[in-house]
Amino acid sequence: MKSLVLTFVFSCFLYLTYGQSAEGLTPLERKQLTVLSEPATLYKGFLQVGYNFKYSSPGRLFDRNGDITTPNDFNYTGDNLDHTFRIAYGISDRIQLSVSIPYTNSALQALLQFNETGNQLNAIKIDINTKGFTDLQTEARFQLIKETKTFPSIVAGLGAYFPTGNNERSLTTDPNTGDAKYDDITGGGGTSLLGTLQLRKIMYPYLLSLEFTYFKGTDGEIIENGQSIDVIGADSQVWQFVAGMHLNEWITFTNKIYFQQLSFDSEIE
Repeated sequence: MKSLVLTFVFSCFLYLTYGQSAEGLTPLERKQLTVLSEPATLYKGFLQVGYNFKYSSPGRLFDRNGDITTPNDFNYTGDNLDHTFRIAYGISDRIQLSVSIPYTNSALQALLQFNETGNQLNAIKIDINTKGFTDLQTEARFQLIKETKTFPSIVAGLGAYFPTGNNERSLTTDPNTGDAKYDDITGGGGTSLLGTLQLRKIMYPYLLSLEFTYFKGTDGEIIENGQSIDVIGADSQVWQFVAGMHLNEWITFTNKIYFQQLSFDSEIE
């Protein structure tokens, strides 16, 4: 099954950065080493510890034909909270290693309305909960070309997602009302490999970045109500465009346009 997902994400970032301003840098250079204008890869021996918080709330939903669903057919509300703890270290001025530990907390409610007999309107409520640590990510980034006044920096990355998240989901239904509770998985159930290519240009106080990432999934397993599901061929391609600016020395504003294409299949043994 294939699907296209177009998402506009507003993220709030809180970064705690250590060792990212070296002795000998001018005050202007120190000022510019912020989350937007820091080096494309960390300097040798520099350690960075970061925390990323993202909140989103679903609005409009689209069906398989690309049409917007209406509240009379399908209503979808709730909150998504995603947290990511990240540690990065500069092996050299061009090579950076990082580990990311994500945690998700999502509580959604779907209200499906339909006509069962004549004009009688019936509704089924589905509570969808997703909570826990997701898959651990590791990545190595290589700065192939350093940025100049006229040319952007080019960075290539290789990484992997390891199946540390919960791969069991369950569905329970109220026999009287038909309402359901759905506890979803937090992990993909298998290892995923990724390759990244990023172009980034800083025109202080502004930043422009274009990044392409390809995810290649390997075979995995998901448990649904005690039944094993083999997940096969989970691949995706992600394009991400970022525009950002410094509002002052401590506050930055970024806007992301995120496009993802998914391709996956599954079978039940």
